[in-house]
Order: sequence, then C-alpha cells, then structure tokens
Amino acid sequence: MNWLRLKYAGLDSRERKQLLLILIFSLVGGYLFFSAWLWQQMFDAEKMANRRENRIETRIGKIEPPKLEKGVSEAVLKQQLELQALLQGDMRKLAAALLPLDDAGAREQFKLELAKLAELNSLRVSRLKTANSDIRPPISEISGAELRRYLVERPVFDLALSGSYLNLLHFVNGLQRLTYRAHVTDMSMEPGESTDGRLKIQLRIQV
Repeated sequence: MNWLRLKYAGLDSRERKQLLLILIFSLVGGYLFFSAWLWQQMFDAEKMANRRENRIETRIGKIEPPKLEKGVSEAVLKQQLELQALLQGDMRKLAAALLPLDDAGAREQFKLELAKLAELNSLRVSRLKTANSDIRPPISEISGAELRRYLVERPVFDLALSGSYLNLLHFVNGLQRLTYRAHVTDMSMEPGESTDGRLKIQLRIQV
C-alpha cells in the first residue's frame, strides 16, 4: 500500500490525471456491466412470474365476481318476508280453531267428547286410541316449518265402534258440534257377529 502511494506521489500532474481517468472509466464500465447483468436477472424473473401467472389463469379460468339474481334482491326479499309474515298470521288463526297441542288436558277432554257423542248415538266404543299426540310448543312460539308441521301433523283418534249405519251417520254429523274441528279421514264397516244387525266400524278422526 505504501509502495502505491510512493508510486503515485512520483507521478507528474499529467500522469496523475490520466490515471484518474482510467480509474473512473473502469469504475463506470464495471457499474454498467453489473447493472446490465442485474437487469437481465430481473427480466428473466419477470418472465418466469408471467408464465406462472398464465398457467394459473389457464387452470382456474377467468374468475368473475358473483352476480345476484334479480329474484333475490333486497326489495324482493323484503316483499317475500312480508308475504311470509302474512301467511303465518293466517296459519296461526286457523290453528287457534284446532285442538291445542300444548295442552294434554284439552286432548283428554276431546276424547271424552267423542265417547259421549258415540254413546248419544247408540254406538258402543270398544277402542279409542290416539296418534301424533305429542306435546308441542304453543303456536305463538313457533314459525316456519314447525308451524306448518303443527297444522299438517295433527292428532289422530282411532275408534272401534259397533252400531247401525244410521247411528254412524248421526255420529259423523255430530262432529261439527264438538269443541274443536274434527273430520273423518278413514272408515270401514263389516257385519257384526251378533244377530242384532249391528255393524263393526273402524273410524279414524283427525283434529
């Protein structure tokens, strides 16, 4: 290092300027060479990234944001909710006229009414069974599918009776006078074993 300093100190002014120009051009040339190499590396990396992006786009296709159909717009949704509320109000009014399913006492009282109506019309009751009589929440606390089930899956009373056909007609007509609405969904008859002309009757009543 001292040798270079001594060598440089022994040069005249002109030689010193020439040496400085050589050093400057060397540094500039080296910098340009390094810049060109670095730019080439960046260019290659960009091409590689573009190829990868193209492959991804080719695989998944063109992705577009989902478009809501007109039928599910906010205005239509609000209209449907209002209609649903209106229908559920009508369903609750209808359910109020039917046997309540949140009160086991009401069901037992209705069974007693059926038995008395049969007795009033000279029909003998040999069987009275119920189905779909599980206790459910009050209609004021349910909605949607549960409210629909409340109206569709109603309790059923299966009766085995014996008596005349005319007495059976009076019994069926008398159902409309009971506390809750009731209608016959299934009925079958066959001659009885006794000689008094009484029929064996199978009756299903839904309330």
